[in-house]
This record gives sequence, C-alpha cells and structure tokens, in this order.
Amino acid sequence: LTNGMQDGSGWWSPQWSPDGSKLAMLSTRGGNVRVWVCELKTRHLQQLSPRGVAFGDIHERPLMWIDSQHLLYPVVPEGEQPQSMRVELQTPEIASAAWPKVTKGQEPTVSVLESGVPARLGDRPQGDLLLWDLSSGAGKVVLHGNIRSLHLSPNRKFIAVTRQVSAYAPQADQPLAFGLGGLSTIELVTLQGAPIALRGAEKQEVPQDVMEDSLRWSPDGNEIAFLGYAAGRDQLPILYHADLRTNTLAGQSLRNLDAIPVVRELTQMEWTADGALVLRAAKRAGDIKSGVKTRRDWWLIPREGEPKCLTASIPTPPREIWAQTGRQAFVGVADGKIWRVEPASGKAENLTAQFEHKVASISWPSKTNTGLDQYRLLGGAYDRIVFSVADSDLLIPYLLDLRSAKISSLEKPAPKADLVAYEPATSTAIFYATDRDGLGVWRSDANHAHPTSIFAANGFLHTIVAGEFKSFEYNSLNGEKLRAYYILP
Repeated sequence: LTNGMQDGSGWWSPQWSPDGSKLAMLSTRGGNVRVWVCELKTRHLQQLSPRGVAFGDIHERPLMWIDSQHLLYPVVPEGEQPQSMRVELQTPEIASAAWPKVTKGQEPTVSVLESGVPARLGDRPQGDLLLWDLSSGAGKVVLHGNIRSLHLSPNRKFIAVTRQVSAYAPQADQPLAFGLGGLSTIELVTLQGAPIALRGAEKQEVPQDVMEDSLRWSPDGNEIAFLGYAAGRDQLPILYHADLRTNTLAGQSLRNLDAIPVVRELTQMEWTADGALVLRAAKRAGDIKSGVKTRRDWWLIPREGEPKCLTASIPTPPREIWAQTGRQAFVGVADGKIWRVEPASGKAENLTAQFEHKVASISWPSKTNTGLDQYRLLGGAYDRIVFSVADSDLLIPYLLDLRSAKISSLEKPAPKADLVAYEPATSTAIFYATDRDGLGVWRSDANHAHPTSIFAANGFLHTIVAGEFKSFEYNSLNGEKLRAYYILP
C-alpha cells in the first residue's frame, strides 16, 4: 500500500475508518510525521494537513475517527517536528559533532542543564487540535495550544485534553528526579470546540496538577474521572469527577489510599456498572510513603462511603485488570492464575482453579512494547480473553469465555507463531511469526478447521544453514575456570 522503500519512509499506527473503507496511518514521508489516509477501493494515498502530528507516548494512537469522513488529531506548531522525531535526528548529529572534540581533548563536550530558570511555556510556539474533513480536504481548529494527552468521550460529544502548565527545573543542591515532568491541568471542550467551564459546590477549581494517565471517561461519555493534587505532591492525590450534564466538578478524598503508580507503571482505574470506580492503590500507614514493594490492592471507590478492598483474599493482587462486558466484574493475572473480582459482592474467584497449567500472561487484549500486538484501548470491556501458557521458550494460547468460565485451546499454525490480534464477534485470531523459516501471518476462525496462511515472506531463510552456537571450557592464566562461546559461519 505505502511502498516506503522508494523514499525510506516509515508507516505505522494504522486505524480503520468505522465503515472499513479507509485506513488512516502515520508516516515520515516528506521529512515529518504526518497523517495519511488510504482509500482501500482505489489504493489512493492522501496526505492530510502538512503540519506534523503531535504525540507523546509512541504507543498511544493520536488519530481518532469521529465517523468515516472526519479524523481528530493534534498537530505541532507550524514548521516543527514532533519532539521524539527531533531527538532521533539530533542526537546522532550532536554526538558526531562532539567526537572530534573528544579526540583533540581541548574542550569539554558535556551538556549543561540550567537550574532555577523558570520555563515560560506560554511563550513557546503552540500547536492545534484539528478536526479534518476528508470530503472537503480541510481541517478545523477545535482547540489551540500544545496538549499532552487527548481523550475522546465514548459518545463522541466531548474532548478532554491535558496541558503542561509548568516545566521541571533542576535544583543545584538536589539530584535529578526520576521521570522529569512539570505540572499539568485538564481542559474540556465539545467536539465543535466550545470550552466547557466546570463549577463546584464550593467554587472548586480544576486542579493545576493532574495525573495525566488517570483520565477515564464513563461508558456513556457523560462523566470523566481523574486523579489530581489539590495542595501539592506531598499530599495524597484526590479523585475528581466531572459531570458534563451539569458542568460540575467534585473532589473525593481517598482517605489513606495512595493511588500513585510505581515508577514505569501507569495509573490503574476502571468504571463499574453502577458508576463507582475501582483503582489500584496502596494503603498508607501514617506518613510513611509507599515503596516499590508495598502491597497494592484493588479498591472499590463508591460515590459516598468508605473504600472497600476487593483483593484482600488474593495472595498477590493483579497488577492490571480487564473489565468484563457489563462492568460488573474484572479479571487479572496473579501468581500464574486468572482471578475475577466482583465489586458489588466483593467476591474474588480463581477462574483457572481447575486448569492444570500456570498462566504466563494475558495475550489479548494486551499492552506491551513489542508493537506487534493489538494494543489495548482505555475503556474497553470484554466477554472473552486469550491467555498464554509458557512451554519452554514457546507460548501456548488458550481462550477463556468469561461468561461460562470455559477454557479452550487455540491451534497455532507454527510452533513459534504468536497470537497478535483477536476479534470475539467472529472468533477470528491472527497469528504472526518471524524466524529461520521466514515471516508468516495466519488467520484462524470458527469457519476453518485449521489456520489459513494469509501472508508469507522471506521463505529463502530456511535454505540457509544457521551458524552453530558452541562453547568450550578453559583455564585462565590464574587458573580460574572459564567458558567461551562462539558462533560458526
């Protein structure tokens, strides 16, 4: 479709239009990250705005289909590239320029970070949030300014964004903090770009320090919940509810629950069927801060009343949970077992108690860094999941029906093939493998007894003898026993 080899351009993050007639994607063609749309019937590729796409986390998808003719996505200021692209391009240039200086040894090549100098973020060039109309070939600015994260409500009526309002400033007498970052706030607008002003019972203001990865729309899209700080990060975060039907904001104390995630982990929070929330948090004892090894449970946070621990009976609570269809139950993996918790009853059930193997992970829906699997989206709910069992260096997939708790195996087309996507409506699984036998993609569904090959490449690899991996032991000059490894041609 894209023929990136002709100009060395990359293409990624493909997303189908709702009617399946178009494929939107990101590409570096032309020297910037831009949005392109392919019309599947004609195979015609069309670039949308000439401006670069703004995105923070490379795993998140900045493109959002409103319908089959409209795309919503953020762009960087005119003439700029996304920060991640600038870093990729500038880093080798800076390093190459410094190498001759290192050789001469006449001047330092270190980078200097200024401390105590406040960053004036408002003075920096600003981007926009665009709503692009494919039929007219024009974009409308929904929101002006640089945004950090973008969340479209499930009912396609509202947009929540976070903005950075201050930058981290290094202090001369303090070590650099892990995960440098400033403060962020949240803004709400309609899809047409009209700002939504929130008000509280006691003139409660929107906090200027919001945990950016905590934004969660309710299933009906009329409310959004998030975590934030009302009086500095030396206090525990507060749970906020914004109701778009009344344009009101309410803060709710979590008592002594610390919902701050461990470093390199994300905030874990989900809506329940009755409008409450479940979140992963540590129970803090006094003023002692929660550590990496502190136990973190899943808690039910009702609108009123005390939080209730849902995983007290589970030896090691799951680090992540998946919402079951209807949001009356949630499932997760812990200690090689799949557990289901029901917030209303407080019941915790081991769904794999009669299963003889140890569960390695949930393969679908997943959220990994490989870039090969079907990325888990916020707000999803499922009546089936696929989990994997480790067999030596292979993963064996099994399908778990959450309604009946029935477990069935999924046939793999090749020993090293991994399940990368699944569609429960048609019971269709997609497998992928790349090894010494080449690259292959297969489809497996209820209408076929065996997986069907839908793509194959690099088949010549199986005709090439792999270099044999060998080792031998020897004694070092001081008599120490050592082992050396080598690869034959």
